[in-house]
Amino acid sequence: MTDMKKYIMTAMALLFMFSACKEDYIGQYPTDNVPPSVVKNVQVDNQAGKAILHYDLPDVSDLMGVKARYVVPSTGEAREVFSSAYVNELVLNGFAKSTKVSVSLYTVDTSYNESDPVVVVVEPLDSPIYGILETMEVFESFGGLKLRWENETQEGIAICVLAKNAEGVFEEINTFYSTAPTALYSVRDLEAVETEFAFYCKDYYGNSTETIYKTLTPLYEEKLDKSKFRLLYLDTSKFPYHGYGGQSMTRMWNNVYNVDNDLFYVQNKTSDPVDFSFDLGVTAKLSRFRLWTRVNYIFQLHHIRTFELYGTNDPMIAAQGESWDGWELIATCESVRPSGETEGGTPTGEEKQFVMDGEEWEFDFSHLPIVRYLRFKVLSTWGNSKFAFINEIDLWGEVQQ
Repeated sequence: MTDMKKYIMTAMALLFMFSACKEDYIGQYPTDNVPPSVVKNVQVDNQAGKAILHYDLPDVSDLMGVKARYVVPSTGEAREVFSSAYVNELVLNGFAKSTKVSVSLYTVDTSYNESDPVVVVVEPLDSPIYGILETMEVFESFGGLKLRWENETQEGIAICVLAKNAEGVFEEINTFYSTAPTALYSVRDLEAVETEFAFYCKDYYGNSTETIYKTLTPLYEEKLDKSKFRLLYLDTSKFPYHGYGGQSMTRMWNNVYNVDNDLFYVQNKTSDPVDFSFDLGVTAKLSRFRLWTRVNYIFQLHHIRTFELYGTNDPMIAAQGESWDGWELIATCESVRPSGETEGGTPTGEEKQFVMDGEEWEFDFSHLPIVRYLRFKVLSTWGNSKFAFINEIDLWGEVQQ
């Protein structure tokens, strides 16, 4: 091959390579450079942490939409929001404390021409994060704290919890993300010593409230040793094991969490509620417990919705099998969705995490039960079914010596 042929082939290869790497243009090519007419009759609806702009669109055949440009005062962020020509409103987000903000509105056509700006002034109300922090209650609980707050607008927010460490520095120990209208969260695994805590609320736009401080002492508890748990009573002629579970009540305390088929799973051949009992192996003053359900059927099928928990410290009563004589009702419990939904529907991401963390119930602090034997009575499931399944259960309290 001559040098000239080599040169020509190399040049052709390079040309092909560069043409292959060139990005294809996406969208319509500009057809003119004539800017569209502006929006008219702009109306401002100021809401908590945001403003909604309503306007009349110009009669332009190639109108693509409306663009807003503004700067968020609290963060200094320059924001740009676009709304198509099929609607006549724009939602401006990201505001913290109420203040006046200038917003420039532009119409944009399919040739990407922008109109002259129409400047309007918005004055959103304070962001919901401030009202949420004002409603928040914090109180001492077993092994930690409990936090409760209201979020009427159901905006996505985060509550940050900090604790002062041994070096006297506040460090974050929990962050709760929520859109629930009424939220109740727990901070656990803390020592029962007086501790300084700090709390603040933030949104998804980088805004945060002031920090509030509280000195609190978590209540003492210890996790019960599940290796000591023993099956006490289950009438398998009435409530036979389901083949998809683990064919044993021990699946409920084998430390396997958030799975689909390692379950205590029973059928129901009667019109009676499913009931069963087990031995804790120790006598304890119970403080709280958590229950995990089948991970693929959250708020569905046989996920337990309402149930009663009974206890006794008397081995003679516990040995009576089907008899309820002597059993004391120690808790009435209900599974509640964070979203507030009561029927059907796909669980939200927040709800899935809530259940995968374990649904939790505390015993009445004014009368903590001292028992060795526990008995469950399943009253209803989320699928209004007769069967029941439980993946795992944990209990806490103070073991009696």
